Amino acid sequence: MKLTLTNVRKLKACSTNRLAKHVWNYVIDQWCDYSDKTNIFKDVLKHGCVSGIVSELIYYSDTLAFYKKYRDEINDLLSETMHSTGCFSLHEIFGENGITKTRWLPTRTTETYSLGSDSKKRYGI
Repeated sequence: MKLTLTNVRKLKACSTNRLAKHVWNYVIDQWCDYSDKTNIFKDVLKHGCVSGIVSELIYYSDTLAFYKKYRDEINDLLSETMHSTGCFSLHEIFGENGITKTRWLPTRTTETYSLGSDSKKRYGI
C-alpha cells in the first residue's frame, strides 16, 4: 500500500485500535510538515519522544496520561514484543537508559505500518 494521505485516512477509519487511531491522527497532523512522508515515522524512531519530536509527549505528566489512556494497547504490544524476542525483562529490551537493545521497535513499527495480514488482524484493520 502506498503511503498517501488518503490511504492513511482510510487506515484510520478502518482501525478499531484506539492507539493506532491516535498514531494515524499524529501522521495526519504532521503530513504537511514533511516532503518525504516516511520521515514522519523515521524521525520518531530515530530520535524518540524524548527529543520533543512528539510535542504532546514531552513532559512526564503527559506521558503518564498517555499511558493511562492507552494502557491496555501498550501492554499488549509490550507482551507481544517480549514473546517474539524472548526477552522477558524490561532491562533486556530497553537497557539501562531506556535505549532499545533488541532493536524491536523499528521492525515492530515497520510491520505495523506496512499492514501485513498479521498487523491487520492485530490492529483491527
